[in-house]
Amino acid sequence: MMRHPNNRTLGEICDDVGGIIRTGPFGSQLHQSDYKEDGLPVIMPKDIIDGKVETESIARIGEEDELRLKEHKLKKGDIVFARRGDLGRCALIRERENGWLCGTGSLRVSLGDTVVDPIYLIYYFNHTDIISWIKNRAIGATLPNLNTSIIRDIPISYPSLPVQRKIADVLSAYDDLIEVNTRRIRILEQMAQSVYREWFGAETLHATSVRGKSLPEGWETGIIRDICESYSYGYTAKARTEQVGPKYLRITDIVPDYIDWENVPYCEIEEQDVDKYLRKEGDIVVARTGATTGYAKRLGKRHPKSIFASYLVRFRTNKEFSHFLLGLIVEGSEYKQFIKINLGGAAQPMANAQVLTSYPLVIPPKELQDQFDEQVQPLINLKELLQMKNAKLRRTRDLLLPRLVSGEVRVEGL
Repeated sequence: MMRHPNNRTLGEICDDVGGIIRTGPFGSQLHQSDYKEDGLPVIMPKDIIDGKVETESIARIGEEDELRLKEHKLKKGDIVFARRGDLGRCALIRERENGWLCGTGSLRVSLGDTVVDPIYLIYYFNHTDIISWIKNRAIGATLPNLNTSIIRDIPISYPSLPVQRKIADVLSAYDDLIEVNTRRIRILEQMAQSVYREWFGAETLHATSVRGKSLPEGWETGIIRDICESYSYGYTAKARTEQVGPKYLRITDIVPDYIDWENVPYCEIEEQDVDKYLRKEGDIVVARTGATTGYAKRLGKRHPKSIFASYLVRFRTNKEFSHFLLGLIVEGSEYKQFIKINLGGAAQPMANAQVLTSYPLVIPPKELQDQFDEQVQPLINLKELLQMKNAKLRRTRDLLLPRLVSGEVRVEGL
């Protein structure tokens, strides 16, 4: 745990400044039927991602409910926690979210800025030590959750306000760089998708969309299995933190936008088995079980020596089909939806290799695929390079945080 001469609980600071630590409205106060297409945004746990509030699927309420629940309105500088689900997630309320509602399943912390700076505090809460502290004290065996008592007991270690703000400035500089790279990544993804759709049409490569239509000369229909040199299940082993063998790629590693190879564990494997499970550039791995069944990643060239785990299926295209093209297809929403519809398993969703490779597609001529690769390969390679840079920036920021808070690294001269 991070230590500094100023050490108090969050509840003590809250009482000192006359702050607020309060859960959002209960389900009896705010029902699913109360949500509107337009109106005041309501921040739920699902909207709290990477320390920010995402609005893609945010719920909203009308004026009548806004007035009725006004005590749950958030203000700039507040911090909102997810109190169930993936615990430890929290977001700082900035100017955009000022006046939005703390939703059901969320919890509001409002302390002002006279003792602890809100930006310093959000970095503090997002440190792994504090996240672990919160998770270890959550209640409920089936669905762990937080309450105000747990949040009030969080130990807060903090220097003087000027030092807090300098720490926040230093760490924010990393996040600013990450945000710039993230915007560039999104642009590159949009460019690759635009090339894909411009060349092949929005749904042309999904064979069900061309039933009854004539194809251009040289085009064929098939399924993923037809264009694979091989497809196979992964290796069964125990993940290890110590370097006992190659990296061991799992479902949890491929679900995020970028595979952070620094955090991928290792595993022991017999030397004679390595070649069978060793990944190569252009391989595609797909989750075959759990809630993320159908999530896929194309593996680029900037990856360490690694093998793939048993709950993944690997596709390796033959020389007649572009792995860049197949990567764009299986990483898209249409493929995920197809797998979701064809899942087996009642309690635990599951798809075998036959299902995962049965997605119907249209196969363009090899010459056209080669021309397509020339267009998208530089975009995809640059995107992967920027993702790798962001991972390094996050690691540096997270390593720096406890050293700044403890005073081990002094900020006065920075």
